[in-house]
Amino acid sequence: MCGGPSVTGAGGLEWEALELLAAGLPAAGAEERLRALLRARELSWGELLEQAIRHRLIAALAVQVERLAVAPPLRIGEHLALVLRANRHRVRVLQEEACRLARRLEAAGVRFAAVKGAVLASSLYRDSGERMMADVDFLIPPAEGPQVERVLDDAGYVAGRYDAATRRVVHFSRRESIEFRLQPHHLPHRIKLLDDPLVDHVDVGFATHLAWTRAGFEVPLEPLLADAVAVPVAAGREELPALRPADELLLAALVLYKYASFAVYLEAGCDVSLAAFADLVRLWRHGVDPVVLRGRLADPQLRKTFTWSLEHTDRLFGTEILPRLGLAWEGSEDELHQVFFAGREVRIAPGGFRRRLYSKDRRLLFAAGEEMPR
Repeated sequence: MCGGPSVTGAGGLEWEALELLAAGLPAAGAEERLRALLRARELSWGELLEQAIRHRLIAALAVQVERLAVAPPLRIGEHLALVLRANRHRVRVLQEEACRLARRLEAAGVRFAAVKGAVLASSLYRDSGERMMADVDFLIPPAEGPQVERVLDDAGYVAGRYDAATRRVVHFSRRESIEFRLQPHHLPHRIKLLDDPLVDHVDVGFATHLAWTRAGFEVPLEPLLADAVAVPVAAGREELPALRPADELLLAALVLYKYASFAVYLEAGCDVSLAAFADLVRLWRHGVDPVVLRGRLADPQLRKTFTWSLEHTDRLFGTEILPRLGLAWEGSEDELHQVFFAGREVRIAPGGFRRRLYSKDRRLLFAAGEEMPR
C-alpha cells in the first residue's frame, strides 16, 4: 500500500487528496481515487486550496486537475491554471540561472553539485511544474568557499535578503554576518535581481556540509561529489551535476529532520510540509542503491537522524523504505515527536505526526504538548 491509512475521518476528503498528491499516485487505483475525491460534492475546495498552499502542493494539485480532466468551480480552476503556468515559468527561470552559475563554477574549477529543486524538478517531477522552488541550492566542499564567493561577486550576486516591498536586496546586518561566520556550514545567501515580471530575483545558497552546527555528526562530501552525475534540466535543454539518488535521499532526509525538529523553523513559519515527504517518496522510487546508502550511514547519530525521517515517511505513506534498506528506527516513540526549543527545552507534539502536519497552527499544538524531562 502506498498512500497510508485512510484519514477521511481525521482530515477529511481534502487531506486524503493531499496525501495522494504527495505520494505521487504510484499505487493501483490511486489515480482513480484522487479523481473521485476531486469530483466529490462533499469536497471543500477552499479547505483543499488552503492546505495545498500550506504544504507547497498547490502546483501539484493544479497538475492533477489538468491531467485528470477535473472541472473545479470556474474561478478556482482559473486560479489553478494560473498557478501552474507561473510555477512552470519560475522553475524554468531558476534552473536557467542555476545553469549559468554552474558554467561559471566549472570554469573556475570549483567542485560542486546542484541539489534539491534545481535538479529534482526535472529528475523526479519530469518538468511537470509540480515541484515548487524557493531558491537555488548547491553543495560544495568547505575549501571551495572563498573561490565560490569570488564567482558570485563576478556574477552579480549580492549577500543579503530580498525585500519584496522595495524589490531590493537588503544587506545583512553586522549581527547576521557574525552568525554566518559562527555557523560555517553554509555560505551567506546571495541574491541577484532579474528583469522578469514574475521572477524578479534568484536566491542562491551554498551548503558546505550536509549536517548543521552541533548536529553531532558529519557527512564526508568528497565521496558524494565524486559520484555526482549530469542530470538533464530545463526540459532537457541544459545539464547540472547532481548527487546520485541515494545521496540526494540522504540529504533530503537530513533536511526534513532539521526543519521538523527545531522550533526556530516552526516559529518562522517554515516547519516541515508534505512536499518534503513527496521528495523522499519519489527519490526512493528513483533507484536508490541500498548498499551505497548504508555505506554512508556508518555514524550511529547520522543513521538515527536519517531513519527518523524515513520512519515517519513509512508510517504516513506505507512505503516500507526502511525495511527494504535493511534499516530500522531504533529510538523511542517520544523521540519521533520531539521538537527542540530555546533554552534546551524539548516538547512532544500530541497526536502523532499526521496531526502535526494537518494542524494549521503548530505553535498551539506544541503549547499543548508534553515537556520532556531534561
